[in-house]
Amino acid sequence: MSTLLKNTIAVARASYFTNLIANSQNKPKAAWEIIKQNTKSPKLFENIKLQLDRNNTTSCPNEIASLFNKHFSDTAFHISSNLSNDQPCFYGLTHSHNSFFLSPVTHQETADIIQSLSNKCSTGVDDVCLLCSLKNR
Repeated sequence: MSTLLKNTIAVARASYFTNLIANSQNKPKAAWEIIKQNTKSPKLFENIKLQLDRNNTTSCPNEIASLFNKHFSDTAFHISSNLSNDQPCFYGLTHSHNSFFLSPVTHQETADIIQSLSNKCSTGVDDVCLLCSLKNR
């Protein structure tokens, strides 16, 4: 095959894929689909196995993600429910080099923020978007 023909095919191919991405409503997803189709590389990850108890394990990414989510969601609740009213409050602190402090939020505030996240972003193995941005409020 001549160099001219190879170059013409490469330019046409690049143009085709550029147009596919440009005309897509979800550009990151379209780009990753094109990469997947053209690399045909084997799966780069292996599902982890999580020991549920002595006899049961799971390797389902959605189930593992749900279990981690439940653990970390419940941890904050358990810690806060064990605090007594006479423990020092950190709300007055404005600056620290080694720490940061979060103000309490309600379940409704959390739900509102989650609902405002863009659903047009690419996800990882666990179907959780790492780079979702908040919509303008």
